[in-house]
Amino acid sequence: MPRRRRDENGLVPHRNGRFHCINQQWFFATREQRLVGPYRDQDEAEAALENWLAPPRTHRINRFGS
Repeated sequence: MPRRRRDENGLVPHRNGRFHCINQQWFFATREQRLVGPYRDQDEAEAALENWLAPPRTHRINRFGS
């Protein structure tokens, strides 16, 4: 599913050319036109892209030592 960039308002524009199948392996392209992969299928590539775009998780420190 397309995501809205931080500085965009309104409908999410269609971004084609993100996923590529090369020799039956799937890749996704970054803004810098770098291919990331390979993945077994397009669903796996889409899930990897979602993970790539997700904000980093912060680690919480438990003050009570447990």
